[in-house]
Amino acid sequence: MRILEVRRHTMRRKPGQHLSQPGIDLARLVGERSGPYEWVATSPLPRAVETAVAMGFEVNETVQDLARMPSGALDAWPLPFAAVSDLVCAGGAAAKFADQTLGVWREIVEKIPASGKALIVTHGGIVELGAVAAVPGGSHQAWGGPIGYLEGVRLTFEGDSCRCRVLRLPEDQRQIKN
Repeated sequence: MRILEVRRHTMRRKPGQHLSQPGIDLARLVGERSGPYEWVATSPLPRAVETAVAMGFEVNETVQDLARMPSGALDAWPLPFAAVSDLVCAGGAAAKFADQTLGVWREIVEKIPASGKALIVTHGGIVELGAVAAVPGGSHQAWGGPIGYLEGVRLTFEGDSCRCRVLRLPEDQRQIKN
């Protein structure tokens, strides 16, 4: 059984690319409760790399495919998981990108031992699309609204099967802002 946690980056000071102090503080808090990881991959964007480091984990690789969605894949965000699922089920750019994202995630999972754990830090929308592709028959309605900063999913891979658990922060720490 391999475990993959996929989380959205933490807060930054817009329009800048670097983390804000509240974002660093939140990443430290989440990092204390997670890990250890045999492999950590992030988007190459500073906010993703800095999130993993602020969580207390070395970044083993940056992956360009974790950075941006192609036009048309998910033009409106934030969206709840059920709405993302509807877009993926409709086919088109959302379905194609969701499948590509899951492919990237599976490549990362293959880099860890059979009982290992990996972390991906990426961006909102990408997390939801990949999770829906990983568990196409999942109860996406029950997964709730869009993920906030440092929220995400924990995927458990056993053979060809995959289970998903949505990772939410306590309400007093939860922030969904783009």
